[in-house]
Amino acid sequence: MGTSMYVQDYDETFPPSLNLDAGSPGRVFGNRRYAIESVAVYIKNDGIITCPSDKNPRIYSTAIPNPLPLTYGWNLEFHPGDDLNRSGIWGKSLAELEAPTDTVAFTNSNILGSSSINRIPHWTGSQISYAGGVAGAAVVRHNGGVNVAWADGHTKWQKCQAVGCTGGNWSSTNLALCDLPNCPFITNPYFWRVSKTALTRP
Repeated sequence: MGTSMYVQDYDETFPPSLNLDAGSPGRVFGNRRYAIESVAVYIKNDGIITCPSDKNPRIYSTAIPNPLPLTYGWNLEFHPGDDLNRSGIWGKSLAELEAPTDTVAFTNSNILGSSSINRIPHWTGSQISYAGGVAGAAVVRHNGGVNVAWADGHTKWQKCQAVGCTGGNWSSTNLALCDLPNCPFITNPYFWRVSKTALTRP
């Protein structure tokens, strides 16, 4: 809902994925501003953007006032030409999305980002990017699935049966250890990419 309101106010464009220095403390880390902070302004209630099934929301910095508890990761899927400000759907126009109803905006995650298993070199050194965070949240919070806020504004539960993603396994780069092959939602980039060209819906 908050994302749709932002897009309406800013010429059908999603907020930047990251502003490295906004000039004042944000609610996640230092003076940075993340996409979720731009959206949270429209919601005005942290409870709406905090998963009730997550007993330990992630706080990235206790040194900032009123830190935002993170239980959802925003889609940071890599596309050629992306950078820190323009990643996944963020910083892009709604018109660039070929299928907004099939494109992730936010989803449950154990970390601030979410993505398929494809690498995002400018965001994380992990070989599987933020896929493990999504799979780990699916196992612990929602019985083998995640709640997804899609780019067109609707929400829907998405199956992800990576049952091995418990404990610290979700941060592993070993696909078999975390059973990631059992979760086409994150092994297939279809739901994460702005363009669906040459991709098949899982």
